[in-house]
Amino acid sequence: TSDGGESWQPREVGTSATLRDIRFNDEKNGWICGDGDSTAPEAKGHIVMGRPFHSGVLLLTNDGGVTWQKRWIPTNFLVTCIEPTLAPMLQVGTSGSALHPDGDLMRSPDNGKTWIFERGYRALYAIQALDRKHWVAVGSNVLVSFEPAPKCALYAAGKSRVLYSDDGGKSWSPGVGSEGS
Repeated sequence: TSDGGESWQPREVGTSATLRDIRFNDEKNGWICGDGDSTAPEAKGHIVMGRPFHSGVLLLTNDGGVTWQKRWIPTNFLVTCIEPTLAPMLQVGTSGSALHPDGDLMRSPDNGKTWIFERGYRALYAIQALDRKHWVAVGSNVLVSFEPAPKCALYAAGKSRVLYSDDGGKSWSPGVGSEGS
């Protein structure tokens, strides 16, 4: 769209993935994330059994959506949200699905070329950078269990639905007072 969403022109983006979030920082630079592209490489790291072992997809444009570059996100979780405000630093949130409500926070310092992940233990639906240092993420409470139980704060604060970071998204903590059912 070039008129604020009143009319739309179809564009081929080069993936069969289910696309779940789109964000633009300006009229030229945008990102789309999703999952389910059968041509994606095999996922690495935290895997949800019962789902195809294909990586998630990240699409980037620097020409307003006329052309898109494809990158892979090494998870077979649903890739539900992206935060590109501080690109090339990106953060994505994931969810294991309604049948496996677990998730991770995935960070890329280089516009999706490499990825670092931190267990979130809850499905994540939105991430927002408030400034360079302060980030928030929102999702479900912790609905999965492990034996033995992880001793980290994100798992222990299982009812917390908001996570925050005060180091630019490198580490995350539960948001006090964000407990939900």
